Amino acid sequence: MDRAEIIEGQSRAVEALIELIRRGRPPLSWALSEKPDLYGMLPGGLGDAERYALLARWADILGTELRSSSHTLDTWEGGSSDPEHTGGHAVTHTWESLDVAAVKDGVPVRLSESVPLGTSARAHGRLRPGALPGEPARAAQLKAATALAEVLRADLPTAGWGMYVHSEEPALSGTIRIQRAKASRADLTEWAGFLGTEVDYRREKRAFGTHRWGEVTGHVLGVRVLVKTDVRAPSAIAGHWRARTGRGPAARARTADL
Repeated sequence: MDRAEIIEGQSRAVEALIELIRRGRPPLSWALSEKPDLYGMLPGGLGDAERYALLARWADILGTELRSSSHTLDTWEGGSSDPEHTGGHAVTHTWESLDVAAVKDGVPVRLSESVPLGTSARAHGRLRPGALPGEPARAAQLKAATALAEVLRADLPTAGWGMYVHSEEPALSGTIRIQRAKASRADLTEWAGFLGTEVDYRREKRAFGTHRWGEVTGHVLGVRVLVKTDVRAPSAIAGHWRARTGRGPAARARTADL
């Protein structure tokens, strides 16, 4: 799909989500792909039975069924992975997958969780009082979705999106798919221009090497927006990185060793 098709599909998905939020549906965090698909993520702090109950509620909201399937995985833990050697033991892992999938206004919507085996048989379908975030969290979620709808009207480089609420504060996180370095830097520069900020090229040492990425942060309608992609910084000049994209003014950039 080209940029226009992706943005059109994502805009339709966000409008469907805004309608769900306005109807007072239980608040979740949401991920939006470029396809577009909506994936709901349950809030933390819920027990196994409560997660089942919340998924069952969403299945009713979306007019579908909560599906359950059991899984078993045998692994070898401790010592050698070879059963003929001592120092290890076989471990059988069992769990239950809960899945809700439906189509809302032409947009695929999915929620899923893994819980201990037998949860669906024990669940009573009720949530304890105060288990879910209240009205302030719902209002923040609506603010985040409205800001994303505004962003999508700007015809910017496409990204997959996460819509979150932290301490009742809304946030958007966009991830641009990995592509050639020049194109990635050009996309970040375009986003930096829209958000009125700079491209920040960063790197972090990890167990298997160094992770390098670029990001821009700003605000839209009072919502914090972060857009990032994996890419190396351009050549270093006088201790700073300067982005050369060939598209408009170069974005100033910084690097940070984390």
